[in-house]
Amino acid sequence: MKLGQRIDEIYTLDQKIKAKEAVVANLKRKRAKLETKLLKGFAKEDIDGCKGARGTARIRRAEFPSIKDRRKFDQYVLKNKALDLFQNRVSASAWKSRLDEGEKVPGISVFERIGVTVTKRGSK
Repeated sequence: MKLGQRIDEIYTLDQKIKAKEAVVANLKRKRAKLETKLLKGFAKEDIDGCKGARGTARIRRAEFPSIKDRRKFDQYVLKNKALDLFQNRVSASAWKSRLDEGEKVPGISVFERIGVTVTKRGSK
């Protein structure tokens, strides 16, 4: 198979993926609307779960913290040596910015992901 044929095959698959993702996105929107109605029904009946003929639903709760006052948060972390409150990852943009300025950041290893981008060919 020639390279051009492989490119066209990838392009065709990419188009199919986009079409399927649009369908999935639409289904997720519909599900979100139904979930909102279900939660309103749970609240109205003051319940946290219910059963249907094919499924069971329960309210689930999860908490996601965010920083409201950065100065206070940083002061707490430094004073209490609470570095465990930070996630163990490097900000790629901050790292790249330092590299661009000629600064080397010690203790970093780099993983390079290599892939191919295929776009629609312009008409001649």
